Amino acid sequence: MKKLLVAVGIMLSVVSLVQAASWPDNLNRNERRRLGTLMQNTWEGLDEMYSEVSGLPYESTLSRSRTTSSTVGLYLASLCAANRLGYIQEDEAVQRIERILSSLDTLPHWNRIYPDVLPANGQDNDPIPGDGTLASYMNLPAGIMVVRATFPRLARRCTDILATIPWDAFYDRETRRLYRRFDIDKSSARDPTDPATDDGLRLAHFLMIATGKVPPSTWPEAREVTETPLRPIYGSLFLDPRGTCFGKADMLAAWRQIEHALNIGSPAWGWDPEARVPAAEAPTFPLVHPYVSAQALPFFPREVLNNFEALEEMGALLPPARGLRKSSAGYCDHINWRTGERSRYYSTDHQARLFLAMANYLERSLVWRTFQSDPLARTGLRLKSECRSTEYRRTLMRKAIRSLSRKTPATFWWFATDSLMPVAGDLLQASLWARSLSAQPLKGYSERWRLTDRAGRILGEGEEPFDLAPRETRKLTDIMIPTSRLRPGVIWTLKSQLLQDGQELATMEKDIRFRRHD
Repeated sequence: MKKLLVAVGIMLSVVSLVQAASWPDNLNRNERRRLGTLMQNTWEGLDEMYSEVSGLPYESTLSRSRTTSSTVGLYLASLCAANRLGYIQEDEAVQRIERILSSLDTLPHWNRIYPDVLPANGQDNDPIPGDGTLASYMNLPAGIMVVRATFPRLARRCTDILATIPWDAFYDRETRRLYRRFDIDKSSARDPTDPATDDGLRLAHFLMIATGKVPPSTWPEAREVTETPLRPIYGSLFLDPRGTCFGKADMLAAWRQIEHALNIGSPAWGWDPEARVPAAEAPTFPLVHPYVSAQALPFFPREVLNNFEALEEMGALLPPARGLRKSSAGYCDHINWRTGERSRYYSTDHQARLFLAMANYLERSLVWRTFQSDPLARTGLRLKSECRSTEYRRTLMRKAIRSLSRKTPATFWWFATDSLMPVAGDLLQASLWARSLSAQPLKGYSERWRLTDRAGRILGEGEEPFDLAPRETRKLTDIMIPTSRLRPGVIWTLKSQLLQDGQELATMEKDIRFRRHD
């Protein structure tokens, strides 16, 4: 049997005693070094994900015949960042970019607007299919702008592409709404939406303002984010989100995900609520995407690094995929935190998002600075009223992050074997942990737990009192129970209650079903 080794002691041995004075926390030298190693490893895997014929990046290790417009744009930006970091020589980066641009020249488009799905092998030039979403497409012109700002010798070619895009086709002047979908076969845009509430179109909206096709007054002012149980972290790889209204939305979205992980006892976070999840699984969102948490690096860097370490302990790092030219490893597309089941492929789009987010954090806003140095971006920044008094707005955001505090702690179980379906005969090993997201000390708590079989017989029980310092994570107890005499199909139930001064605050319950050996 393949065991899921969720070794929480390894992951949290460093952070359990480290208590941050305030958020946002800056990583120390050793933590930055670990994140830097992950960034370089991510690039080494990303560096192999392209076609030698067309130069276009593959969609994933499972789909090497097609790509997406978003993936192409993110890959172009990644080549530029890798060159600045010394991972790839300038001549090689330029040669690859020229091959990509030449391949784009041969693909069907509507004034340089490409559908979501494109062929990547250089042999088939038909789009798959011919429509797309503006939010996904926007990474392509943004990536081309990064190329123009990085390599002056490619500036004219990039300018010719960018100048062709019909931005005015995506704006309705009468209703002041943006269109978020398009069809290149019909050369038309459709599906209007309010730019003040659609955070997914923030980059498209910015470039429409920069080109003069949309009035600057349409850019949304700071607003209160609607209370929702869970919302996407859209991230901002090209525009610096700090001190902006959409940055505030992403910051609160990340905080809610961190809280949600504690609420449901998940060892990791990084959910994509917009992904298709079966209705029965939606309340707990079992699939965690590593790239999602990376987009919270501007706000919660230490939480993101801890989450990366938890994902690695769960087995989210995949070995090199068959057919790649070099030895590399990277994060799988997603992992089920409840069962440990992971996807068996890399997503190029998600790997690029990971790489660019880490480059922004570790290398003095590398991608943000490069994109915002482009002439078109500079024009947009001058026109946006939100960019005035930026440092003051960032100060307010830092205060808002520091003010985030959860009043009560949370507890969760970690299992050294498969948390839901161990094999009969294994030693059941679990540890109980408590964690605080409070800015104040938490005192007077305890966790009462009991392990029973279906007949109600008690197999183990205890009560663990604890106090927590601000934002402390601490192990409360270990349990180890032999299961050699159990038959497959037996179900045990582990139930625990969080108490404060004897009053019940929360309850966790988990069934452990024993299965046959593989």
